[in-house]
Amino acid sequence: MRGLAAALWVVCSGVAAASGTDSVVGADSGAAASHVAVTGDAAAFAAAVAAYRAGEPGAAFAQFLILARQDMPQAQFNLALLFRAGEGVPQNRREALYWAWRARIGGLPQAGLLVAELLASVDPEQRGLLADRLLADLAPARAAANGRMIAASALVESELRAEPDTMQVYVWYSIAAALSAPGAAKARDASFAALLPEDQAAAEDAALQGFQEWCAALAAPVQACAAVQKSP
Repeated sequence: MRGLAAALWVVCSGVAAASGTDSVVGADSGAAASHVAVTGDAAAFAAAVAAYRAGEPGAAFAQFLILARQDMPQAQFNLALLFRAGEGVPQNRREALYWAWRARIGGLPQAGLLVAELLASVDPEQRGLLADRLLADLAPARAAANGRMIAASALVESELRAEPDTMQVYVWYSIAAALSAPGAAKARDASFAALLPEDQAAAEDAALQGFQEWCAALAAPVQACAAVQKSP
């Protein structure tokens, strides 16, 4: 065993330990711990960690996979570590990157460091396929007016593809900003500045049209939809 135990994300009494460098860090105001508690999967998560520490990485992997598919970021992070190390499952850096991205999207700060570490080990074509996979995962949340996940979609498109669709990135950030997603307005402005000057007006029009079409498709339109539908 490669000594991953200290690297696994461990939640116990509000204290979290995790990182690719086996260091201990403080939990972010219980964001990790509270998620485990809210989902009611704390016992399953603890059992998976215990299995790993007992020298049963396969059993740990199986349980983390179940929890990861239920959108637990801590389990997704641990799954990425196991794929990276090849413990309990054959080593696969593409899958490690996928689950690290899922944990990052889920709001786990350490996942961003793991994503950065793994990016260089996955070729551009595979990263593009991962972008497709992640965007498909996020499609229901985009359709359900989740501004944070719309912004996450823009991040996936901009960071994973060798040649991102810069217009789409701006449109997603613009819609996310309209929904007051944290950090979206700043990202929208940066993505707008990165467009060619001759494309900027078209990008704003595309964002407004996209927002209107998105509003029309919502079963329960958000407040901003009513305002934009009244605009000339």
